[in-house]
Amino acid sequence: MIEIGFLKKFGSKRWSPAFNMMLEHVNVTLGVVNDLKEAISLRMKGDKEGSLRMIRQIDAKEHEADELRRKIMVKLTEGVLPPISRQDLVHLARRLDYITDYAHEAARYLMYIDLNQLPEDVNKGLMKLAEETLRCAEATREAVNALEKDFSKCLELCDEVESIEVVCDNLFLDLIGKLPCIRDTSPGMLLLVHDLIISMENISDACENTVDAMKAVVIRASG
Repeated sequence: MIEIGFLKKFGSKRWSPAFNMMLEHVNVTLGVVNDLKEAISLRMKGDKEGSLRMIRQIDAKEHEADELRRKIMVKLTEGVLPPISRQDLVHLARRLDYITDYAHEAARYLMYIDLNQLPEDVNKGLMKLAEETLRCAEATREAVNALEKDFSKCLELCDEVESIEVVCDNLFLDLIGKLPCIRDTSPGMLLLVHDLIISMENISDACENTVDAMKAVVIRASG
């Protein structure tokens, strides 16, 4: 369909530095979502210390992602660049950062939740949501990679992200529906679990918003 990528369209010399940092950013973002899944898994196994180590790792990566975003913004202000494409990439970089922020937020809630207090079906639902959320982030990373060289592939991957987001949304609704049925767990703990689920669902929503920004880049660049 569209056999051209962003760098070929606008020139790799001008855009490669910003794009390379963006690719680094999306890799850090994927690492944060993967660490969240691992932290949940460790918590379910009763390994509190292991889970906390993963959460501290998430903290460090979230700071790294913030620093990369700032560097990307600085790079996009340098030189003479097409104003529309610059604006689109600034928007894309911000959308990517939301993925990291929500994963970091979910990890903070996880610190205070004892998953052993929850029913098995809720834990299974949380793990499934974490797995599908990671899959959504992986597809988002691949879409960013494709944006550099192949608009057609990028659009295909954007559609895949949107399909996975629907799966995540259904898992989210199922989990939220289970919470009122939980007994022998304090209201405070249930509130934390609720907020954890919301944050996890926000990750896939942020992935969908990111691919919306990528589609805007493709449409403008192809016009």
